[in-house]
Amino acid sequence: MKILYLFKGGRKKRLESVISSEAPTEFLYGFPYFKEKGYLTDIIEQNELTQNTNTFQYKILEKQRNFISKSLNIGMDTPFLFNIIDQLNSYDVIMAIPDSVGLALSYYKKKGWLSSRIVFFEMGLASRMYQLKNKSILKYSFFKYYINHLLKYCDRMVVLGMGEQNFLSHEFPNIKNRNFLIPFGVDINFWR
Repeated sequence: MKILYLFKGGRKKRLESVISSEAPTEFLYGFPYFKEKGYLTDIIEQNELTQNTNTFQYKILEKQRNFISKSLNIGMDTPFLFNIIDQLNSYDVIMAIPDSVGLALSYYKKKGWLSSRIVFFEMGLASRMYQLKNKSILKYSFFKYYINHLLKYCDRMVVLGMGEQNFLSHEFPNIKNRNFLIPFGVDINFWR
């Protein structure tokens, strides 16, 4: 099985420190574990990617991203990942960290562009949706529908807190059986 960890940035440097026992593993979300078990694992950092910003598709995705980011206060990194769709499809499973990456991959899967399974690590989506619900029920209803539709395409959703799990399970019942609580781990072998 080929597993890709798709991060915003900073994890490859952390991995170097983990390998030399100078840093804990907790911000790598299981990467060292899967590597040790013999899975083919890779990391791609979004900040390393080059974008072809002159394409029509990029401009459409950028407008969508800006609208969602402005309205929901959380990004959706579809324009930044568009140029590596073929590379993404070469993996069996993609660990999407954080929400902006998970939402983008769910969008690609919805469009039929992505075939890899997605494990979406939720890190703020629940709180942003909760805030929006308390601020504007009209906007909340729109984004609830939109996000609910995207989340149908993620294979697993990992939440780090019980509050997020409860909120998402209640508000998005279609992911209830794919929504897993894994409390944020602490590397007890490092922290002594």
